[in-house]
Amino acid sequence: MQPEGASQEGPDDRRDDRRSDRPSDGWSEGAGPWAVGPELTGRPFPAGDWGEPAEQLEELYRWVERGALETAAWYLADRVW
Repeated sequence: MQPEGASQEGPDDRRDDRRSDRPSDGWSEGAGPWAVGPELTGRPFPAGDWGEPAEQLEELYRWVERGALETAAWYLADRVW
């Protein structure tokens, strides 16, 4: 358990899980986990008219499904069966 209150460790003592070789935009060259591929951190949903929620929800469903299919295709492209 951690005691309550401020930490005794300094900023240099903390573990930094960020990798300096990781591209900030999600795109890079080469093999491995940072190979060229789609941005997987998410995208803002395009704004629309929510006056008709059924139509907007249908558009949202199609937008999410398209992103999921793109992600699955990217993931499966490197797999060896």
